Amino acid sequence: MTRIHFLTVLSLLLLAVLLWLLIPRLAERLVDAESAPLWQYAAAEDCDLHRQACRVDLPGGGWLELSLEPRPVRMLSPFLIRVGLGGLPVDRVTVDFSGVEMDMGYNRPSLRRMADGAYEATGILPMCVDERMSWQARVLLYQADGLGVVSFQFETSRRGDQ
Repeated sequence: MTRIHFLTVLSLLLLAVLLWLLIPRLAERLVDAESAPLWQYAAAEDCDLHRQACRVDLPGGGWLELSLEPRPVRMLSPFLIRVGLGGLPVDRVTVDFSGVEMDMGYNRPSLRRMADGAYEATGILPMCVDERMSWQARVLLYQADGLGVVSFQFETSRRGDQ
């Protein structure tokens, strides 16, 4: 085997391993972004995540509660994301944070199931050049029959006052 042939085979093997590792992650992001949810609900407008956890009662008897702490949530400061569920069997939970007025990039932490049945992760919001920024937090619930979404709205300020 010549040296060039060996390097070509080695390069192809390394590329195959790299693709094997990356394709599931990329596919997950693309599928999540393009999949139409089976159901979608929004929290009440008077829900203020800076003051308390917000609960959404869902048709069919289930409920979801989202909490972000510490309060108020500040840009560039880590915060705890906690999702409580009742009557909703799920395989996985993520929260997609997106800017309402401008694209702030991909920000979708996956939450871990805790001993009490809730799901948690640490989140961080990027800094915005505007004084105030409106956000949408979409809780994505991956169920056996498809995707369910519950949306929440909140606002951040560069000064930290809400």
